[in-house]
Amino acid sequence: MCVPSSPRIPNATGSIGTVVGTTFTGAQLFALMHPLIQSGSEVKIVVRMTGTGPVEMVARFTDGTQVQPRLIEPHTQGSSFDAPGDEWGVFYTFPKAGCWQLHFSRRSGTGDIWFIAAPPL
Repeated sequence: MCVPSSPRIPNATGSIGTVVGTTFTGAQLFALMHPLIQSGSEVKIVVRMTGTGPVEMVARFTDGTQVQPRLIEPHTQGSSFDAPGDEWGVFYTFPKAGCWQLHFSRRSGTGDIWFIAAPPL
């Protein structure tokens, strides 16, 4: 599913842009994530998802490897990320280069973001 990766909507300044997730059961999923994620380095991804209840997240590699986030940080104060839903900052380290699926679930919705992690420089 990584080719193509999840679509990215560029912002007015041409920086990070918003990634649009594929969702199920009526949810909406958006993320701010750097366009170049390197395996082996920790990254912060800002996620907004509609729905109710707590959010659960897992990253899955094409060979079945699963990685849990190191930290899920609710963003309850003001934010400049203009997308629907509740917001979290999520910290991940992806141990392998290649295709990753970020899977998000709440009581009333699930969604996925697909991307390719680059090898370390």
